[in-house]
Amino acid sequence: MRFHLNYTPTKSNIQINPESNLLLLGSCFSEHIGSKLAQSGFRVNSNPFGVTFNPLSISKLIDYGLQKAEFDESSFLEREDNWFNYNLHSSIYAGTKTDLKGKISSILSNFKVELSTANFLFLTFGSAYYYKHNNSIVANCHKQPQSYFTKELLDIEKAFEELKESLNAITKINPTIRIIFTISPVLHTKDGVEENFLSKSTLRVLIEKIIQQNNFCFYFPAYELIRDDLRDYRFYENDLVHPNKLAIDYVYTKLKQTYFSNQANVFSTKVENFYAFLNHKPLHVNPSTQKNIKTQELKENLLKEYPFLNL
Repeated sequence: MRFHLNYTPTKSNIQINPESNLLLLGSCFSEHIGSKLAQSGFRVNSNPFGVTFNPLSISKLIDYGLQKAEFDESSFLEREDNWFNYNLHSSIYAGTKTDLKGKISSILSNFKVELSTANFLFLTFGSAYYYKHNNSIVANCHKQPQSYFTKELLDIEKAFEELKESLNAITKINPTIRIIFTISPVLHTKDGVEENFLSKSTLRVLIEKIIQQNNFCFYFPAYELIRDDLRDYRFYENDLVHPNKLAIDYVYTKLKQTYFSNQANVFSTKVENFYAFLNHKPLHVNPSTQKNIKTQELKENLLKEYPFLNL
């Protein structure tokens, strides 16, 4: 008896290798996958701008990063004695506007370097709905009154044109990069159940249009693996909105099967086994010395085989 499809996407002809540099942008689901990749030993930079849900804000941040442009003054706001920016997640803040500008400048500079050296860029779209403040698209409303904003559903053709320009700019500084799009399985039920379905469908159509016209762009069905394969709220947290650990692990296993080279599979298994040993708590009363010796031995062996590892 089968309780789910156990769907496995077709093995991709682009392969992540042990030394691949991975950059992830988008929703909180991309942070979960980024964390899994980091635990497997890969060099990962996940959401340097914080969580971002809509494609237009992601495209905007890419453009700012490539141009090293300064954010408009109107995008800064003060709340509860701290400064934030409407283009960024609330996890990025400072005590003064000057300090925040300095932090943003550093983030944008580092992002351009990361983007120019990344082998893979994962873009995870969470919602096709976006908010505008003073006629500018915002990535985060920072708990400001709802009356300050207008909510819109993105136009596929306009979004495609904006993303096309961003993607072309990326390939100019990094011609060999491969971009993998995903849709977050996190449900935006606050928008409404029907609206969430419309939102996810809009994102899927947008992504399909992009990958059909760009041979360096690909799609990984993270959303479908949870919503159409597992297809059960047992794989969600108690809020029935966020996928639980079991679901994330399942999607990550499928990602490995789709994009990991044989060498990457061997590499990730060795690193994961190392961390499993490191986190294991022996039953002996005073095992610290023996475990430390074994840990050091395993670490040295891994670094000898993979000198680029950051353990």
